[in-house]
Order: sequence, then structure tokens, then C-alpha cells
Amino acid sequence: MSLPSFRVEVVMIPGIRTYRAGTGVWILALEGDHDVATAASVRAAVVKATAAGTGVVVDLSAVTFMDSSIVRTLAEVGGDRLAVVVQREGPAQRAAEVLGLGMVVPVYQSRIVACRECGPGSLLVKDA
Repeated sequence: MSLPSFRVEVVMIPGIRTYRAGTGVWILALEGDHDVATAASVRAAVVKATAAGTGVVVDLSAVTFMDSSIVRTLAEVGGDRLAVVVQREGPAQRAAEVLGLGMVVPVYQSRIVACRECGPGSLLVKDA
């Protein structure tokens, strides 16, 4: 099994790093605190990435604080090709569990698995 390759895309949104995996999946890595003050930026980044028509992975591994506005944003803009990465422990995991993130979008503990699941030929793509 080969690991997806990553390349950095230059995107100037504080607290959000954007990558594109070799499979074509966009990865939005959120860092630091995310709440109502950053929800619009998160929304804009996800909408821009989903416009490409490929899968999108939102990685919350480096989030130090997250409130319900981020969960609501992901639920509202999430589609058939959106997956979220939440580490087994940490601030994002606690918030995701309490707020029921896994009930509105697929949640994985690994970026590699999330990329595989929302990329080409993924299990998340629903047949029309």
C-alpha cells in the first residue's frame, strides 16, 4: 500500500493549511483555536476546496480549541466527499464527541484513511 503524496498549496488563511494529496483530495488542516470568529474562514476554505469536485478532508488534529460553530459549519457545507480527521484524544476529540460531529460527517483518526475514503473510488461517494 502506498501512502498518498502531499504538496503544499499557498493559501493565506490564518489557522488553515491547505494541501492536495496525490489522489487529488484536498486537505484542510486547522490549527489553533477555531470558533465563531473563524467559522466564516473555515466555511470559505471548505467551499473553495469542494468546488474542485474532489474529496475534502478537514484535519482537526492540531486544533487546540473548537466550539459548536465549527461543527455546524462542517455539517452545513459537508457533502458526499467530505471527511474529518480527529485524533483519539485532545480538544477536537472532546468537542467532536460532545457535539456529535460523527453523526453529521464521517470522522476518522487517520488522514491517510480519510483521504482514501473520500478520494476516487471511495466508499463515501453515493451512487445517484
